[in-house]
Amino acid sequence: ERGEIQTQVLFVVWNFVKVLKDEPIEHRGVRFPFTPTKICLEILDSCNKRLFKNSQDLPGLFVHGGASEADFIAASTTILRQLADNVLKPSEELGMPVVEMVNKLQESGKKSMKFQSGEVAYDAKDDTISNVMDGLKILEDKF
Repeated sequence: ERGEIQTQVLFVVWNFVKVLKDEPIEHRGVRFPFTPTKICLEILDSCNKRLFKNSQDLPGLFVHGGASEADFIAASTTILRQLADNVLKPSEELGMPVVEMVNKLQESGKKSMKFQSGEVAYDAKDDTISNVMDGLKILEDKF
């Protein structure tokens, strides 16, 4: 060995997936927490097909590389909805984790939160903050 690090890809996150409906669906045997747009599903199918081919061409690169195509896609990919800027930006700019936003919102009993970052004011409704948290929770569960 030439001192190379032996690492493997556990899974790939397809992010910025556009939401059609906030209803879970099953697509090609994989359960999604929301319904992506039709074009997003087509793009995901194409990307997943290429990813599976790469797993076959590069044995050992993926943790689940020896699985069938359907099992590989289910185990090696996940999707993340396009997250709302009025939650992400204040989280980044103010250094406030989304989980802290959720806790503060619950403690306040209000239906929305306001954030001020410099000259920019953000207003986020409870369902918007919850959607961002739910998306992050899916990633946590996948690990």
